[in-house]
Amino acid sequence: MRTITLSKGVHRYVFRYTEGQECEVLEAAAQMAADGSSPFDWLDAASVSFQITSEQAASCLKAIAPAMRPQA
Repeated sequence: MRTITLSKGVHRYVFRYTEGQECEVLEAAAQMAADGSSPFDWLDAASVSFQITSEQAASCLKAIAPAMRPQA
């Protein structure tokens, strides 16, 4: 289970998802940003997107790290 937390003023947004559900989280963040009645805006959605992308990049690097080590 992965978790992204975003605090904005008195509001706290928590996105919990499993690997492979990143697109659904991004869609939910975009829907919240598009909703004019929500204090969650497009900058917040971009922040969530950046955090997801960073986590995915770290996972990829971790997965390929053993293959990149020089062999003795």
